[in-house]
Amino acid sequence: MLLLLLALAQDSEVRFPAPEGWRSERIEFPIPFAKDLDYKGFEDLRFAPGMFKPEAPDYFSYAFLFWVEGSMSLEPKSLEKDLMKYYKGLCGAVAKSRKLDLDLSKISVQVTKQEKKGKLGGEEAETFQARIEMVDAFVTGKPLTLHLELWGRPADGKKRSCLFAIASPKEKSAAVWETLRGIQSGFTCPK
Repeated sequence: MLLLLLALAQDSEVRFPAPEGWRSERIEFPIPFAKDLDYKGFEDLRFAPGMFKPEAPDYFSYAFLFWVEGSMSLEPKSLEKDLMKYYKGLCGAVAKSRKLDLDLSKISVQVTKQEKKGKLGGEEAETFQARIEMVDAFVTGKPLTLHLELWGRPADGKKRSCLFAIASPKEKSAAVWETLRGIQSGFTCPK
């Protein structure tokens, strides 16, 4: 019981607000659909109200946080491997539950490190852009290009790593990106 209370106290220092109407979810590592992501900690997600509505202006738009014990590599190739495991696992699990026959070999991930550093939780962070070619296994079963902006840094006295991402298939000029960036700027966690 004491360990649970200590864990909750530590997690309470992580603030991940979202606008009204956005849905929250937390998944502990190992993530059931991507058990080969060898981390301890959790993933927190915030889903737009139109996440599963293809006609919505915020369709498939969401933010997520990997709060990982220890050090996580923030090199583009390592992030590509992690994101590939994550999205292949996610699409495969959802496709199986919906009895869809998807070709998971067509999923691809490209991560580019940005020269300019950014801010994450008030501290300097590495920044990345990513492009995921995947399938919307949840609703349409059709190909989907997902654009991500990512920030990563050590956290909590370097006892943890923090990777924060915002994602949408919408063009970067779409209003949903302003909302997503607002979520990112409201995120806080220990140094």
